[in-house]
Amino acid sequence: MARAVERALRLLMAIAEPANEESSGLRHLAAAADVDKATALRLLRTLQATRMVEQRADGSYALGSSTLRLARAAFARAGIVGRAIPIMHELAEATTETISLGERHGDANVTIYEVESRHAVRYANTIGASAPLHLGAGGRATLAFSEPEFQERILASSLERRTDNSITAADALRAALAETRARGYAMSWGERTPSTYSVAAPILDASGKATASISILWPSRGEAIDRERLATWPVLLLAATQRLNGDR
Repeated sequence: MARAVERALRLLMAIAEPANEESSGLRHLAAAADVDKATALRLLRTLQATRMVEQRADGSYALGSSTLRLARAAFARAGIVGRAIPIMHELAEATTETISLGERHGDANVTIYEVESRHAVRYANTIGASAPLHLGAGGRATLAFSEPEFQERILASSLERRTDNSITAADALRAALAETRARGYAMSWGERTPSTYSVAAPILDASGKATASISILWPSRGEAIDRERLATWPVLLLAATQRLNGDR
């Protein structure tokens, strides 16, 4: 049993290794974890059953949503989540809406922590939920302040559409990223889920680059209310993330 656990952990670490991100098929992972392919396949299927691992459409493997639960517990004691939690709860108290922390994982924005709204009708993600970086305020806030070469790779890729409001043209996305950088925050209306709003600001490292963002999420509360929120909440959010960015 101990040997099987050790091998499974080696596979997980191989999948998590950034150098393996572009080559995480069965053969490569088996070699990286120093196990034969049959053993690797058996262990990967077990890990898939517990959502520690997921298999992509092309047959390669990636870390699953259950690993984010483990990360959440660790981050709550240290790291970005631990620093963000008090600020997120303050924002949730001030807005009464969902406050979401998303982090860049590959080409996706993944929810790693969330303070969900107490409204009966609310807009919220789930821990481990992911979306392409170009869709929604959270991902776009991170993308706009990411490395230029990474942005260009996303701009050159096929941009997924989820709703009629999704940005799927490279020129439109480039303009939206420039606007986000100029304002310091991103705004979205129904790009991932119809009739929902989000406002997001990036969390920056010492070099000024972003790998995460904090978003305020809400379903439309009526034209007048939504307009007022879009005019005032970005200031509230920027003040919050500036505190977080200064606490490194």
